[in-house]
Parts: sequence; structure tokens; C-alpha cells
Amino acid sequence: MGVVGGGTNRLDHQLQRLLGGKRVAGTLFELGNSYQNGGAIGVIQGFCSLRGAIGARHGIIRHNVALGRGGVRDDLVGAACPRPAFRNGRNRFALKRATTRVAAMRLGKTKEEFAPMLKHFLVPEEDQVRVSEQAARAGTQAVFEAMGVPEADAALCTDVLITSDLRGCESHGISNTLRQYVAGYRAERMNPVPNVKTVRESAVSATLDADTAIGLQVGPKAMEIAMEKAEEFGMGAVGVQNCGHVGMLAYYPLMAIERDMIGVCMVSAGGHLMVPTFGSETVFGTHPIAWAAPADEMPPFVFDVATTQVAANKIMLTRRIGSKLEPGWITDLEGNPIMDRVDAPDYGKFFMPPFGGTRENGSHKGMGFATVADIMSGILSGNGPGFMAGGGKLSQFVMAFRIDAFTDLAKFKEDMDALLRRIADMKPASGHERVYYAGLIEHEEAASRRELGIPYHREVVEWFNGASAELNLNLRWP
Repeated sequence: MGVVGGGTNRLDHQLQRLLGGKRVAGTLFELGNSYQNGGAIGVIQGFCSLRGAIGARHGIIRHNVALGRGGVRDDLVGAACPRPAFRNGRNRFALKRATTRVAAMRLGKTKEEFAPMLKHFLVPEEDQVRVSEQAARAGTQAVFEAMGVPEADAALCTDVLITSDLRGCESHGISNTLRQYVAGYRAERMNPVPNVKTVRESAVSATLDADTAIGLQVGPKAMEIAMEKAEEFGMGAVGVQNCGHVGMLAYYPLMAIERDMIGVCMVSAGGHLMVPTFGSETVFGTHPIAWAAPADEMPPFVFDVATTQVAANKIMLTRRIGSKLEPGWITDLEGNPIMDRVDAPDYGKFFMPPFGGTRENGSHKGMGFATVADIMSGILSGNGPGFMAGGGKLSQFVMAFRIDAFTDLAKFKEDMDALLRRIADMKPASGHERVYYAGLIEHEEAASRRELGIPYHREVVEWFNGASAELNLNLRWP
């Protein structure tokens, strides 16, 4: 796990920069993350040798280290270490961030009024139970900790899910995924305390082996490494092999825009769901892709899509609320697109086409993007193509571009404002109320849900309350 392309002096310089200029005596340094979500300070994990790989400075090699008012304390040795100083004095993974100014947008209406297609996935009003962000966060973190995930990592996993729910991405929030994760931990398919290793590293790149950890636990740390490389060299990229589900992909590029960077993320999500155009057998999973770029006054551009016609987890949402699938969303088991409105079949009884649905509607483009995601995430990380990797062995790719390494940052943000405002302010076509760019609806939805609570389906709330009782969490929603 040595540093490739650099020595102790360069690494020591980087560590001093990350620790707020403080030099740490001895052969061990502390670098973790204070997860101050909702005011709670989590456990820090991340002791490693000064000669260890850069990846280890994000909690990849662990000690039981707690953050208190007086600094950091290692429970194993009882030694005090300096408290790390982070950008703008804020927690790296805090949900509420303030580095990008956004315009005051129209927040009086919600997603169902703005985008009729979303009716397939939204919880009917009569089935909604509003849960506050704080309660959802506390309950979710408690579940992760009950599964053996260390406190700081549990807070990080929770932040990914709650961010998803706040932005209205229910398909990748608590509703669908948390019970799957519980089942995965209980079946020992996911490792709650992984020994994540740096497989390979250069000045601008790295590859991590996640040791079958859930992607929520490792992906943000991979993006942190990519951003630190981008801070120094203008860009950084990290591949992750051997990981589990990564949640909402937008979370990772969103991390980059908070540091005035462009963020990219792709995932090779197995190989047993998507059939290629004209194909009769599966080769890919949903293979999602995401990009995000900051603006000045406008909400940021955040593009996060599956390369299938619709995200697979959205099929689960339609089953829960009882809506039908639209023509072309799925195929039969011979690869033929089903062009009728149908109820969602059980998993294993359908495949999914690339986005576009049919060749006439451009499914070859969706297949092309899926192939790119497989190359950049699976093959480049050493995990292999998704169809060869095996069940639950996913891979991820993240990349960060420091904007001022390419152009003037202020001009970039002004130009982004001009582009995004041009889209958002144009006259809509007849029969439509507004025109949107990627990330605008989610930005507005998050503001609404922070105020009103997250509208979970009553079945999800019942599941959580049952799980809480079973796990002796003493928590109850709403």
C-alpha cells in the first residue's frame, strides 16, 4: 500500500495541508471526518502510517478514534491528536453546505405538479407519512450501527440516503434500499467493517478495493481522494472495485461542486438486467452515470440517470404504490420490448432495455453509455465487466475537475448561470408549465422536504417501526 509516484516528503506536505498546517509528531497521524449531521459529532476513524497510501487518510485503515471538544482521542492508546481543520471550517460530508449561492426559485409547488411522469413513483397523498429529516437521519443511522457499521461510517451512509430522500430520489433512499442493506448484512454479503486497500496509485489516480463494503461507505471517501488530487493537479480520478450498492449517484458529484469542481461518477452495476439493442441476453446492469457542475446564482446542474429506460429501483416504487409501467420500460425474457402498459412483474421475470427503449427511439445511445460505464468503472478498476464480476460485486468510478485549472472560476459560474437561466426561463411548449434542467426539480424538492418533512409511504414507516422494535432501537416514526 505504498504511494506510487511520490515519496514521504510529498505525502507529508499533503498531510500538513489537510490537517490545517499542523505537523503531527511520530509515525502515526489522524485523519478522519467529523460527521456533524444534525449537530451530532460522530466517531472518527482513520489512523495510518505516514508512509501509508493516500487512500488510508480517509478512514480506510481504522482505529477507534473519537472526536471531542478538546481534540481527537484514540481509545486504543489514549493519545490526544489535533482536531483536523476542513475547508471553510465545515464537515466534509455535512448535508447543509453553503459554498454555492443559488437563486430564489419558485418553491410553492412540488414534483407531482411539475412533472406528470413522476406520478408513477410518488407516494399518493393518502398513503404519505411525513417524517422529519432529523428523525429519518437518527433512525437510519441507528439501523446501520445495529448492523455493525462503525458510527462515523454509519453517519456517512445515512447522509447518502437522506440526501437522496430530500432531493426526491425515493428509488435510492430509505424506502427501497435500507431493508435490502439489512438483508445483505445479515446474509454476510456486505462487510460492515471492511479492510479497504489502495491497490494502485499515481499523482492523479487511485484504485481502491472496498473489501465488499457497501458503496455508501467507500464511495464518498473515493471522491475525497479524487478531489484532493484535483486540488493539487487540476484533476483526480479514483476507481473502486469489489463494493456493494452505492446509492444515489448524484451524491458524489455533489461533493465536488461544493469545492468549485465538476464531479463525475459511474457505476458498473452487475450484468443481469439490461439487454443490448437487438439482444436476447443480458450484459449490463442499470449502469448509472452522473455529472454535476456549480453555478453562481442558479441551482447547480446535477445529471444522474440509469442507462436503462428507467431505474430498476423505480420498478419497486411502482409496485408499492400500484402504478403501471409505461410501454418500452421493460422487455420480456427474450429481449423484446413490452409495448403495453403493464403491472410491474417480479424480478427475474423481465429484463430492461437501454434508455431509448427501441433502436428507432435511440436505444443504441443508452447501450453506448452503459458500455462506457462498464469500461470506466468495471474494467478500468480491475473488477472486470459487470456480467463477469458476480452478484453484489459492483465497481465505481469518480472523477473531479478543478475548474480554475481550466478557466476563470467566476466566468465559468457566470456562463453556467447564463446557460441554466436560458433553459429555466424560456417559454414552455403548449400544455406545459415550466422547462427544467437536470437538478432544478431536486433542488426545489429538497427545500420543501426540509420544511415539511419527507413523505414516506406508510408501508415504509411500518417496516422501519417493526425493524426498530426487532433491533431494540427504541425509535419510532413519525
